[in-house]
Amino acid sequence: MRIDPGICVVCKGNRGLCGLERCPILERIKIHSKVRFRGDLVDGASPPFSLVGETGYPRVMVGSLISESTDLARLSEDHSSLLDMDLEKIIEIRASLMNLSSRYRVRDQGDKNLEEMRLSAMSSIPVLIEAKVKAALNPRMRFDGLLAPVGPTARLERIRLEEEPKVPRRVDLLVSDHDVRAFDAAVELYTSGIDVYHITRLLSLGLLGRRDFRKLVPTRWSITAVDSMLGGFLKRRVLSLPEHSSEVLLYRSEFNDNRYRILIVPGPYRLSVVECWLPRSLWTRLSAQVTTNYEDSVKDFHLMDGGHYALRFSVLEHMFRIGRQATCVVVREIGPGYYAPVGNWQIREAIRRAFSSEPARFNDLDEAISSLDISKEALLAVLRSKALQMLKVGRLTDFL
Repeated sequence: MRIDPGICVVCKGNRGLCGLERCPILERIKIHSKVRFRGDLVDGASPPFSLVGETGYPRVMVGSLISESTDLARLSEDHSSLLDMDLEKIIEIRASLMNLSSRYRVRDQGDKNLEEMRLSAMSSIPVLIEAKVKAALNPRMRFDGLLAPVGPTARLERIRLEEEPKVPRRVDLLVSDHDVRAFDAAVELYTSGIDVYHITRLLSLGLLGRRDFRKLVPTRWSITAVDSMLGGFLKRRVLSLPEHSSEVLLYRSEFNDNRYRILIVPGPYRLSVVECWLPRSLWTRLSAQVTTNYEDSVKDFHLMDGGHYALRFSVLEHMFRIGRQATCVVVREIGPGYYAPVGNWQIREAIRRAFSSEPARFNDLDEAISSLDISKEALLAVLRSKALQMLKVGRLTDFL
């Protein structure tokens, strides 16, 4: 079966748009972990992170990720540090994480193992854990177009925390509050300084929201849900801010053959995303494949892509921090060097890293566009992007 690369670029291995049971591209890049564990007892540290699957929903696999090394457990969730590493090192670190899982209904409460996983997820630092597994670990590593890679897997029999988790006070309060909506809880946690990754795992394990609505949420869904909720919250705040009205700014960052270019242009909030997978990259063959997305003050993204929501969140986070709204075009170019997907976290963090650097400044938009240093396919998409096209449309205030 010959699959259209355009479908692969949109699907990225997690939507099954080609109709196949498993993504043939992800299957080809799966490797065997070098990690080996003996016996049925496992002692280690959780990053902390638990993985909730979606296969078989509403009966899902819930796994606690555990590493024999506390340092590797901590590093696996230190996304800012991971951004400075090459793919091989990131995969090596993620390979150290065992996924010890059991199957639960999404409404299940009271199970001892599940409660221990939830306590671990509430912690802000790695937690020492002892676990017993039912069978030998399967050393095959799992890659996903959205989630970070997962190492060996095994069926869990028993899990127990060996130390008290370090739970931030605000997390403890909102997990205990069964009358607050999940959206309000996520926003309150974020505005009080709780990391977005911490919020995601709380939502995924059914620890946020009103009592009757709490349930396990597949990790892939919870990542996009948190980016969408917090992005929506930030967007409402950004729309009330004054417009950026000085120079055109160009921010840059890179990660393992992912090249990000961000244009900030004077004007109202508009966001165009151009994603260009170059020839012979992960999801393409001999020609580049480009996807675009757009939103403004009225409409939201038309394409439900988790990576785009992660990107939007970081853009809005920056605008909220500087106290200005603006027209923005984000270009992501992906080359052959990005040979294995390591998760959407790198999109979120690469955009954050770009905004933490000093931008190039231009008085003219055409001059800024000519400095993008991108492929002709991506450049053509930028020139056609709706955010820039809308700049040509006059506003009523221009005639007053």
